[in-house]
Amino acid sequence: MIFSFRVISFAALLCLAQASQAQALQLPAPESTDPVTLGLMKGFPAPSDKQVRLATVLKYPNSRWAFHHMRELGPTANVARGAGAPVTLKSAPSDVDKLSFDNGQGASISFADWQRSTYTDGLLVLHKGKVVYQRTYVGMDAARLMVHEQVLHWFTRHSADS
Repeated sequence: MIFSFRVISFAALLCLAQASQAQALQLPAPESTDPVTLGLMKGFPAPSDKQVRLATVLKYPNSRWAFHHMRELGPTANVARGAGAPVTLKSAPSDVDKLSFDNGQGASISFADWQRSTYTDGLLVLHKGKVVYQRTYVGMDAARLMVHEQVLHWFTRHSADS
């Protein structure tokens, strides 16, 4: 329980720091900060201007890379999923990309364009226990957990048990 609290606290701190930076600065377009395109941490050793370290995690756009690679930056602990067998989620794909909504500024925006404009790294939509939509961007894949996903896995597991 103490470890879970620490993970949640750390993730919340990172999110708050990121949010405070976003409010104070005019952020560049999301596509211009793609860590894969920028070549962050590529090669060994990575060029000094492309290195992400614990001391520079919150320096934008390093956080976009760091949230995918937190285990490579510092000591972490694996949180076991428990003794039960994993449950495979059923799939019921839906064309969510074409949905549109008000962007809060009086204009309509598609779901796909909204993701591109909000620095989305990955998105999973569940409806009635089925995966209806799943996308990954900027180097994300099914095998890599982001900081917030580690917390989300814990939350989802405990919510399902309730």
